[in-house]
Amino acid sequence: MDTNFHIDTRPLPVLFLLKYKAFLFLLVLGGVFLHLMSLQSPIDGLTQQGYFALVIFVLSVILWVTNVLPLAITSLLVMGLLSTYQVLDNDTIYSFFGDSAIFFILGAFMITAAVSSTGLSRRVAYVVLGRFGRTPFRIVLNVFLLAAVMSLVMPTHAVAALMYPLLMEIAKALNLKKGDRLGKFMFFALCWGAVIGGVATFLGGARNPLAVGMLQSRTGIEIGFTQWFVAVGPIALGMMLFAVVLLHRAAKLKKRTLDLSAVRQEISLLGKFSFNEAKAAVILIVTLYMWVFHGSTVGIANIALISAAMFFVLGAVTWEEMAQQINWGTVFMYGGAITLGKSLTGSGVLEWLLETHLVSLQLGPLFLLMLVAAASIILTEGISNAAVVGMLMPLVMEYSAVFGFDPRLSAYMVAVPSGLSFMFPMGTPANAIAYSSGFYTLRESAIYGLILNLAAWAIFVLMAALYWPLLGLQLV
Repeated sequence: MDTNFHIDTRPLPVLFLLKYKAFLFLLVLGGVFLHLMSLQSPIDGLTQQGYFALVIFVLSVILWVTNVLPLAITSLLVMGLLSTYQVLDNDTIYSFFGDSAIFFILGAFMITAAVSSTGLSRRVAYVVLGRFGRTPFRIVLNVFLLAAVMSLVMPTHAVAALMYPLLMEIAKALNLKKGDRLGKFMFFALCWGAVIGGVATFLGGARNPLAVGMLQSRTGIEIGFTQWFVAVGPIALGMMLFAVVLLHRAAKLKKRTLDLSAVRQEISLLGKFSFNEAKAAVILIVTLYMWVFHGSTVGIANIALISAAMFFVLGAVTWEEMAQQINWGTVFMYGGAITLGKSLTGSGVLEWLLETHLVSLQLGPLFLLMLVAAASIILTEGISNAAVVGMLMPLVMEYSAVFGFDPRLSAYMVAVPSGLSFMFPMGTPANAIAYSSGFYTLRESAIYGLILNLAAWAIFVLMAALYWPLLGLQLV
């Protein structure tokens, strides 16, 4: 029997470095981290706890970007370090893991798992694919447009949660493997569409009504639903057009007609609409109604958890079926990110950064808008957009009072960019849900997300400078 052997002739040190490069990287990174943490208040104006929080934040960003540790493990490590170095007291740090956003994600995963287990998502996916899936890019385009339109009337989190199981079923029907270009850009289309559509109205997320509420509380000036949509809608439309072009050019999907014979055969084999599917459909419709019309009063996290429980109450799914499909790693990852973001706020790091580098500058409205938009887009990749609004709004409103420009600009220039998070899964639950599919890597998300972030900043500034003056919002 002939056997081919391959002898690696590279030097032993090279082989050692290649095999243990991740460990060696972590060893060096850990040494640098411990040295920095041993320093006593090396930055003027920043407390020792604030300095510790800043170093831990930089460490977490490096680990998240390089992905040498699983994202969930990095998040749990961050919580342990924050507690060990007493950035805040232990009870406060671990209480952040009970943030409503985490329970929304958990509830969303439970809903999607239940919908998948009942077979409803499979039926809908096959029907949608059979009607709108003639070519690969047509699938991607329809996913993007559907996510963007739905995010106009419901939270981006909810859009991602509802569409995720459908896309997974489409991927399964087309036998797409992890890393397949169609699967990759199908899930990119989901999170990009949901994020872009969510900035155009008050229903896409909490940051917009939060900013408007803070403005009204401070100045007495109100911004209505229609007024917001008129001012921000064209910005969202410009982002949608750019995203469609990026999807088309980056995906490079072959122009071919998909063979959907297997899908049509599966549709015929599904049989009649089952009782469990009917239960799932009713729960989904009620959930959607509650998210759209009562999300602000009841809370989208509460609605998600109650809806998830209803699948058990009505006997539509078992815990074993649901638990197998919940992505617990994503839940842990997002929990750590929220904890880190709130620790940065609670320890005074963000306030120090803003006061040190912005308050001392006397900027006109246009330059302030450019700077605040950039800061919002950057910050929202690491902390929640609601936290970004909470940190930046008071400062920008103070600028408007001191320098005499339209206070309404404060809400627009903070809330809109803070909702445009594209690079990292921890930036928004919509990104986290799409990333959990496993069809694209963190590096790919960061590269394409950076392109979209730069485009978002440019489009936002351009529209604000040229379009807003037509609405009476003068920037100069």
